[in-house]
Amino acid sequence: MDENLAELFESFGNVVSAKIFIDPSTGRSKGFGVVSYDMPEAAEAAMTSMDGLQIGGKRLKVNLKKDRPRPY
Repeated sequence: MDENLAELFESFGNVVSAKIFIDPSTGRSKGFGVVSYDMPEAAEAAMTSMDGLQIGGKRLKVNLKKDRPRPY
């Protein structure tokens, strides 16, 4: 699955990593993933082109990762 995600986003730039998150108890996708690029311009292009696109009956929401405060 991770390879499919990378292929879906590689037309916008060099994909450094692509990961779909899986629920370990069910083995099914949690419904989100992360794609990382080596250039911020590639991420911007992917967001502009892919946000809202419907794939496999699901509408993509593509945005920058939000930093969350980590508990200490």
